[in-house]
Amino acid sequence: MNKLVIALLMIMFSIGESAIRLPLSSQENAKGDRSDAARRKEAACKRSRSVYQGRGQFQNLREAARESTGDLYVTAEVGYKFVVINPPPLPVLLNRMACDADAVVVGTIKSKASQLTEDEAFIFTEHQMTVEEVLKDNAAAPIRKGSNIKVARMGGTVRLDDKNVTYLHKEFKPLTVANRYLLFLQFVSDKNSYTASESQGSFLLLGNEAITLTEEQLPESLAREKNATSLITGVRDAAAIPCDSNTEGSNK
Repeated sequence: MNKLVIALLMIMFSIGESAIRLPLSSQENAKGDRSDAARRKEAACKRSRSVYQGRGQFQNLREAARESTGDLYVTAEVGYKFVVINPPPLPVLLNRMACDADAVVVGTIKSKASQLTEDEAFIFTEHQMTVEEVLKDNAAAPIRKGSNIKVARMGGTVRLDDKNVTYLHKEFKPLTVANRYLLFLQFVSDKNSYTASESQGSFLLLGNEAITLTEEQLPESLAREKNATSLITGVRDAAAIPCDSNTEGSNK
């Protein structure tokens, strides 16, 4: 009988000890999950900063802000590009632009945050965009209507040494929260995000007006297209044409 009582007491003690240890184990796992999430967030941020690494044409912006007596403004001028003497008609041009892009979407900017590149010589901005329409889908990572995508773009403003530091790239005018845009995008697979890397392929849509977001000289056929509905329809039709088809020949 005494041996049975001792055995039962040992079992009860073992169960009680496990009951005490389980919450502690759960807490440790929770801490581990939070640490993993923080590490993943930091890794994603680091990968994002590397997209525009080496783009800066200025000294270290943090050092420049420290030395500045006020807010700092850095402007990147339009780079030299060849001007096409006989530009193609708009459908051909839009087809080429769509073929060069991984995705083309219409959507609204919901939020944005600017940050320095790792070398601290350049500023870029990450945007959260809600997709209204997919004019060309990304085969590698299909985009759903109504979903949110990340779009990185050159330029932005960050706070350094108690000063606002603004980097303005004249080929890539900034996107504004709550505004609607038509964007030609490149997919960055290891970041599951996009860059607005085509300077001629960004348009602000105000009502039924399409406003280009670059100071770069546009081909005449594209510069003349100011109607948002017409431009969106043209891009949609152009994106539906196979990229290996002779669109230029069909327009002669």
